[in-house]
Amino acid sequence: MKRLAIILLLFLVGWSGPLRAKDPDPKKPSRQLQVLFSYVEGVDEELRDHAIKRLLTLGAKAVPFIKERLNTRAKHHYRYILRRIEQSNRLRIKHEAEADKHRAQLNQQQMLRRNWTKFLAEYLGQKLDRVKQLGSQGHYTAAIALVEALLKVEPEMSAPLKARLTALRSTYKAKRFAATAIQGEVEVPKRIYVWKEPIKLTFVLTNNSAQQYLIRHKIMVKDPNELQKEAEHHSVIRVKYKVFDYHMDGRKLGKEQDIDLTLTRDVTLGKDQKWRRAWTMPETPWPGAGYLYREIEVDARAIPVGMKAAATLHDQTKILFPLQRLKVFPQEYQSLADKPLLYLGNLIRTQRPRDAFIAGLLVAPHQRKAAIELLVGSLGKYDAATTSTTYALLMRLSGKRLGPDGDRWKLWWMANRERFTPKND
Repeated sequence: MKRLAIILLLFLVGWSGPLRAKDPDPKKPSRQLQVLFSYVEGVDEELRDHAIKRLLTLGAKAVPFIKERLNTRAKHHYRYILRRIEQSNRLRIKHEAEADKHRAQLNQQQMLRRNWTKFLAEYLGQKLDRVKQLGSQGHYTAAIALVEALLKVEPEMSAPLKARLTALRSTYKAKRFAATAIQGEVEVPKRIYVWKEPIKLTFVLTNNSAQQYLIRHKIMVKDPNELQKEAEHHSVIRVKYKVFDYHMDGRKLGKEQDIDLTLTRDVTLGKDQKWRRAWTMPETPWPGAGYLYREIEVDARAIPVGMKAAATLHDQTKILFPLQRLKVFPQEYQSLADKPLLYLGNLIRTQRPRDAFIAGLLVAPHQRKAAIELLVGSLGKYDAATTSTTYALLMRLSGKRLGPDGDRWKLWWMANRERFTPKND
């Protein structure tokens, strides 16, 4: 009987609404509410629990009828239902207020983001126009400095704009170099040396303009501390060179040194004339056994203290020389330095990985295609150390990162053998 009453209750709940529009008198409780009230006031606890849950589900729609029922029948269950419904309403109102507040914050953030994006686009557009204006006026240094500042301080700019600024910077650097009146060059007899072989470089200044230039080797200026005295300022070629020694276990030692080559006389350069200053790098001791080779980077610039063109002071305060990279090997690799490709195949076949690695480093750019052909053909034929060295040389000579996978290297070489073009260092 109890189970039948519960089924009847659920049927009434699902079939009839709490207050249907078709009820003739909306002020009177529906048939469903009357049944629920009868179960609340009944003695069956299970039916009462189901009725209370249903009334709580109806919520505010049932409140007026529950209060009316409470006035006529002082049943404590109705007070409990009203209290639970009021608590639920307060929580709902609180949650809705928090949701409204969160939506308002999101809308404000989106509006600020849109405004910031619009402002940033306008700001960067103005700066881009300024960069182009400086470039069109020939102020390449100022244009390059503005581009580098924008790339550094505005990381949120779009990728197309960043690519455009980067391209402009490269263009203006090339134009600045071409438009420079005095250009710096470095004459290097060769790129690979054997230890204790003297490394000689020649710094060359060339006048690319149609007028004559005078570079003063020194000028006298007032001493800022003692105005009655004058101090000498000399024109110099400032050479900064870094020495990196590479060990066979992967270690690298590095040190950096500076040296100033002072001009000893005034230099006069007519159109297309050159001035040379030779320099021999100081000898640095070899770090010890186990070191494979040494790499040297030479970065130099001429700093004239007084340079005149057509009796007018010129604003070219620095003359940059191209960066030079040189390699130095131990004396026992003299023969490898002379004919590296000839020795590379023999060293691979005889499984001498250390010497083979050195020979691979010494291969000239125009020989790299033949070296890669040789290395790819040797994959899978020799011991683990030789194979590992072969992979390292392939990555270095080809510029590809295909890992220690012989099949991948062979497939890549089959697809790219004809069109492969080695890059110069």
